[in-house]
Amino acid sequence: MRHTLAWALAAGALFAGASHAEEPVEAETVETAPAEPLLVLDLELAQRRALAQHPTLAAVAEVVAQAQAKARQARSLYLPQISAQYTWSQTDLSDDQKDKLDEAVDTIGDQLGRARIQLREAPTPQNQSQSLELRQGLRHLDRYISDQRDELDGGIERSQLGITAGWLVFDGFARKHRNAMARYGVQESQAAEQEARRLMADAVARAYYGLLLSRENIAVSEANEEFNQRLLKDAEARYDVGKGSYSDVLNFRVAVRGAQTMRLKAEADTRAAEVALATLMAEPDAKLRPDMTVPPLAAETADDLVPPDTESLIAYALDHRPDLLQGERRADRAEAARKASAASYSPEVAVFGQVQSRGINNNGIDPDRFSPTVGVNVNYDLYTGGRRRAEVAEARHAEREAELKQEALELTVVSDVRRAALEVIAAQEQLTLQRLSLGDVQENRDLLTKAYDAGKAPLALLNQAQRDFAAAQAQAALALASLRLALEELDTATGASLANLSAEAAEPEAE
Repeated sequence: MRHTLAWALAAGALFAGASHAEEPVEAETVETAPAEPLLVLDLELAQRRALAQHPTLAAVAEVVAQAQAKARQARSLYLPQISAQYTWSQTDLSDDQKDKLDEAVDTIGDQLGRARIQLREAPTPQNQSQSLELRQGLRHLDRYISDQRDELDGGIERSQLGITAGWLVFDGFARKHRNAMARYGVQESQAAEQEARRLMADAVARAYYGLLLSRENIAVSEANEEFNQRLLKDAEARYDVGKGSYSDVLNFRVAVRGAQTMRLKAEADTRAAEVALATLMAEPDAKLRPDMTVPPLAAETADDLVPPDTESLIAYALDHRPDLLQGERRADRAEAARKASAASYSPEVAVFGQVQSRGINNNGIDPDRFSPTVGVNVNYDLYTGGRRRAEVAEARHAEREAELKQEALELTVVSDVRRAALEVIAAQEQLTLQRLSLGDVQENRDLLTKAYDAGKAPLALLNQAQRDFAAAQAQAALALASLRLALEELDTATGASLANLSAEAAEPEAE
């Protein structure tokens, strides 16, 4: 029927061309909107977008920034420390205190009044100028007493201003080792960031090849559906002219529906894989952008089938795996912590200088009231009840723990590389066998198809041959995707997957 439809369309085109051969043809201009360029989303681009956009990696970067801030805090211990303090307070006297002070002030006032009377009633002052000075002094005393009485009613204000500068001269090199701890902490967090990037790239590769495999399954199911659809049409045509059985028609109908069911399942798997990939790339709404296109699964190359050199890959992994570098820095940090803890057996020597100003009922800053102080502070714990010894022992065991974990991690890395290399070799062998099997199954299916069309082969054999061909196609696609993923897993196990990935997601030009 497809050939008949094609001949009909061709004949119609020729007839239309002949009938309008002598008529002038006017050129028509059709305005079409330019198509949006497509962004080819290969594996490297998907990994770069995930590394640049996923919030988990951004959170890890914040951890690195925290470690760098801690390192700056540790370096500040080498510099002098300057602080300023200001204190102000007001104290209201109790009623009993006020009463006693009032009595004392009244007594002084009475005595001053009697002195003023005696001075005024003196018959012959020895010196008029001295008498004047005494009277003025008495008036000043009266005003001062009045002012003090008012201040007593308002309470007593105290203020203190101090500026202190200190510098730690010696602390048994604890400061040096704490700086080393902070520095190793920065390097450890940076290695942890690279490890998170490595694992993220691996997760993207798994999702990416899962998407490609599901799309290959769609193509396989569509080809299977098309093949059975063609046989169904032939069976219906034979049945219509009385040369075929109705059971053949029913058989191919069931086969078509089975292929459609496989296609629907593959389409659902594809949508789920797209969501997983978009989530890893932190795309809005966990959906791939409309302008993104994922290329089909590329066929294997000769290099893909070369067995890996396991020993050289292990040596590379031991030098480049970020989790190994993270473990090394963790061990270095534990060693520095143990040395810093041992520094508690040494004295601490610091020099300081201080300037203070105190005032009562006078909050102003008066340079005449500043009193400078300089000194040396030596601190040494003579006995701590075993605390220092326990702290050093704790740090020593923590250092040994980090060393043992590093040794275990190295064994894990070697195991990861060996296992990944074996999986690559197995995937290479499986793909080679699947390619050979696919060729044989396809040839067998084609021979049985011709024999069935000629009436020389039973339907059961053709059904089995088609099922075998569809299964072989699916297995070949699975073997190819498994090989691609196994190669990516090997790069992940060695740490080579980060070699071609920059820190920033590079956006290639759209095609």
